[in-house]
Amino acid sequence: MGAPVRRRAAQLHYRRASPNQIPLHKAPPGAVTILVNGHLLPSAGLVKTITAMEPGQELYKNGRLLAKVISGEDFFAPATLVRQEYEEDIRRVDRPWDIVQHNDAALRDDFALLTKGRKSAPVSKTNQVVNPAQIFLEPGAKVECSVLNAASGPIYVGKDAEIMEGNLIRGPLQWVKARY
Repeated sequence: MGAPVRRRAAQLHYRRASPNQIPLHKAPPGAVTILVNGHLLPSAGLVKTITAMEPGQELYKNGRLLAKVISGEDFFAPATLVRQEYEEDIRRVDRPWDIVQHNDAALRDDFALLTKGRKSAPVSKTNQVVNPAQIFLEPGAKVECSVLNAASGPIYVGKDAEIMEGNLIRGPLQWVKARY
């Protein structure tokens, strides 16, 4: 079975699915819901634009739906107001390698978001540090006898995460404790 045949079969299967077969959680009447394209890596500008939208509005970039704001259960209803075109650049994950391609920028955006207006826990004097302004430790983070080099990007160590002795860390990096 060649790739075009499999793709066609998948398209036919997708078209046959009715709204009753897709488990959507129903919002209470009058509730406002923001639907966001799952391929997006949101930037601060995109989040600001989406949160300013009103029910019935849709946001597009080059013909692709980025977000839609609905009221109640009108998921399949067409937009009733003007469709907006988003002018800034966007980052999307369409293929697995896009994760690697956008990783640097996403880590920098996350660092700015997570640390804005906050003060880092102190970095132990047993560590060697390059560019300390770009290093942020949450309370409970443990880093001892390591080199933290944030010259090429920020380093974020999450709550209760641990970087063990002897590590050479170069940013950008986000290290968090695993939650199982």
